[in-house]
Amino acid sequence: MDSLNDIPYEVYIEYFLKYFTVKEIGSLTMTSKTLKIIFDSNEIWKKQHFKTTPIKIIDTSVYISSYEYRKIKISDKVIKSDRKLMIKELKHKFNNCDINFNIKKRCLQISEETIDLDNKPDIRLFIYNDLFKTSYYDKPPPGYELCEVPLKYFNERRDTIFSTHIHCCESVQSLYSLNIPGTIWYGYGVVRQPGTKNELYICNQPKSVQEAYIDYLKSEGITRSNISNHYIAETLDYQGVKVNYKSFKKMTLKKLFTKEKKKQNPLGKKVYKLKDKINNIDNQIILLEKQKKDLIKEWDFFVLYKNKQVSFCDKLEIAVKSI
Repeated sequence: MDSLNDIPYEVYIEYFLKYFTVKEIGSLTMTSKTLKIIFDSNEIWKKQHFKTTPIKIIDTSVYISSYEYRKIKISDKVIKSDRKLMIKELKHKFNNCDINFNIKKRCLQISEETIDLDNKPDIRLFIYNDLFKTSYYDKPPPGYELCEVPLKYFNERRDTIFSTHIHCCESVQSLYSLNIPGTIWYGYGVVRQPGTKNELYICNQPKSVQEAYIDYLKSEGITRSNISNHYIAETLDYQGVKVNYKSFKKMTLKKLFTKEKKKQNPLGKKVYKLKDKINNIDNQIILLEKQKKDLIKEWDFFVLYKNKQVSFCDKLEIAVKSI
């Protein structure tokens, strides 16, 4: 990997974006043309906007899973001629893909027999992006729609028996702590040979253990994923706030400006109070200066009058002595 441009789009949006601020996103848009295309996209700014927007998952929210499991299918609204063209294009891409894509094709059971008009082919979104060199994430390509998928309780190489699984909150107990009969596990520190089955993962436990743990999760109210990023954004509830904006960048910056303006208001009030206090002190100084001048005038008049009185007394004394 030679530069930031070589990092796949989904890596930025899945793993990096949650740590980026608006300032950092702005800096990345000025780093290169490739990063400008990525970080000026509406999807990136949509994610940034939702960081400060209260989100609630409701019964009608459509679950589409994480990016690696996300699927798309040809939309029912697509006319028959366009559907044939899209399927033909898919077949051509899959038939001419390299060995890695052939492996993916077998894993997903996608073949020429399943890609037909009747079965309405559905494929992983990340494979579509790989095939067509695109970067769709929250929105499907033109002519396609995102597939609603059932909740998958356990993910391979993610959910171990020692931790709660990906869809749970921290209060839910792990499989190990429940001590369900039949649970297979190895103690910590055991050296495992490469390629051997790892019984530490829930997906490798006996079916009876998995079912027992799923029943426990359901009893705790875990019937849906609590990760809002795994749902179609438009189907979530934002507590009465409209979020279907044409430009999430514009709305995010507007929201940020309002927030910063609110921060400035308390500071502005402090400055206003301080200015008012300074004005009062200045007025007092002016008043004291005036009083000082009046007192000086009175003192000068008193000294002059006193001097005259002394002079008159001296003259009287001289006159008395001369008699």
